[in-house]
Amino acid sequence: MPHECRASRYVAAKWKLPNGTTAVGFEISADGSVANVSVIQSSGDPDLDQMSVDCVKTWRYAPATKDGVAVAVPWKTAIVWKSLPGRPPSPPAHWIAIVLALQKCAKTPAPTDDQLKNTGATWLAIQFDQGKVVDVSVLTASGNPDLDARALNCAKTLSSDLTGDVPGKEKDELAFTWRDYRLWRTW
Repeated sequence: MPHECRASRYVAAKWKLPNGTTAVGFEISADGSVANVSVIQSSGDPDLDQMSVDCVKTWRYAPATKDGVAVAVPWKTAIVWKSLPGRPPSPPAHWIAIVLALQKCAKTPAPTDDQLKNTGATWLAIQFDQGKVVDVSVLTASGNPDLDARALNCAKTLSSDLTGDVPGKEKDELAFTWRDYRLWRTW
């Protein structure tokens, strides 16, 4: 099954995503999780390289076996980042307020160093209908169930004061890149 990496909506909305390819090496552990992720050839852009590492950390595999026993194996892949033509649109004002509220909620209390260890990004899908949150789901888990649950709960409890301006039916995606939670700030 092919894996997919996505640039966060925040990055895509604020800056045009540069093109580049990051080669990443890692180990597929005996339980199918990914460990020891590292950049083996940079794209030339540190943000693309870091997004690649964060993405790969969230991947899961069926474990390799040797003589019927699950074993760890080294693996590598290339993550290709391409911008769509044209300038990305600016996010609507209501979306900026929602993102800021979600970030404030998710980093209170601050994640511990143990929680952040080997943690990627939590990708959420948030469904709005007539200004109300009607469904929230985790698209991609971060590798830490507690932080995933925290992000999910923050989205489920968004105030209607913030979501009331979301028109009609709308589905949005948002990534919580936990490693960068100290850098979350206003636009």
